[in-house]
Amino acid sequence: MLTQEEFMDVLAMRRQGLSIREIADATGYHPATISRWVKAGGPPAARAGTTPAQVSSDEANPWMSTTTGPSPTSRYRTRTPAASV
Repeated sequence: MLTQEEFMDVLAMRRQGLSIREIADATGYHPATISRWVKAGGPPAARAGTTPAQVSSDEANPWMSTTTGPSPTSRYRTRTPAASV
């Protein structure tokens, strides 16, 4: 994601007369992204809540046993031996 410092560099390059494509080549971002940020006055704010939730294994075990179905070892019925006559 573009930092505030990079955005200030983009604005400085734009003021110097560089094209959007030249700025994109210099920064490594796509020209459409540079154009969007210049028109919007800056990059979008960082997204909130994108960090994955941390769950302990104690919390996950009961949930896993109810959502994943039977375990692979219990997938087939065990055969009971026939009674001897």
